[in-house]
Parts: sequence; C-alpha cells; structure tokens
Amino acid sequence: MLAWESLLLMRATPAIQDFYVAARADGRRKLYMGAPWACTVAQERLGMRVLVLPTRDLWDCTAAISGQLDASDFDVLYFGGGMAGMCCAARHWLKHPERSYVHLGSALDPCSRRTRSQQLTQGAALAVLPAAKGEIENAGYQPGRILRPA
Repeated sequence: MLAWESLLLMRATPAIQDFYVAARADGRRKLYMGAPWACTVAQERLGMRVLVLPTRDLWDCTAAISGQLDASDFDVLYFGGGMAGMCCAARHWLKHPERSYVHLGSALDPCSRRTRSQQLTQGAALAVLPAAKGEIENAGYQPGRILRPA
C-alpha cells in the first residue's frame, strides 16, 4: 500500500521523482480527477486526461461525478478532491475493481499554490515533475469536463 502523503512534494528525492516519471511514462489510459489547478499539472506534466472537480459544493456533485467516471474509459485513476473525491473513487472501484486507483490527495498543490508551509516552492515542485510536452487543450476548465492531453 502506498500512502498518498508519501507523494507530497515536500522534498525532492529520487524516489518521488521516479514515481512521477513512471506515472508519465505509463502507457495505460490515465485519468486524473481533482481541482482545476491540479488538473492543469496532471495534464501538462503527467500526460493525463482530466476530470475537473468543482472547488465549492463538491459533495452536492458526487452523483454527477460518479456518472462521469462511469462514462470514462481509463485503466488508472489518479485522484484528489478530498473526501468527496475519495467517495467517488471508492464507488467506482466497487464497479471496476480491475482498474488501478492512486490517491494523490493534495500532492500536486505546490505546483500552482501553497497549501502547507513545509512544501516545496512552486519552482522546486515543478522541477521534480517531468517536463511538459507541447501545448495542451485549454478549454477553460469546466467541472465534469474530460480533456485529453496533447
């Protein structure tokens, strides 16, 4: 079992960098479900399709989000979104236990915003992740919209 806290960008170690490089290189169909700022990083740096979660009243949207997950074709779900995101992922796992689920929690936050005083600076956090590859589709991230990486 991998605890999501071990993936937080609070230190730049080869093991953390290797995890994110492997996530980028993984040829399976990947989907990241989380807040808009984390979706940007997941799409640009990790090459994932994204399901953008609303930043307010998330709990009220869990049925719609679960429906989006059901309609999505992926092999690995990386996700944040707090307890509501966890509930959506758990419901989906009950239907599709053959898929992989990786709870990143707020691990990608330092790449765009500071949520903990001990986390890396934005520049240092981005340096841990693989470099962005090309332009991405930018459709003004809307909650529940699945975008594809370039």
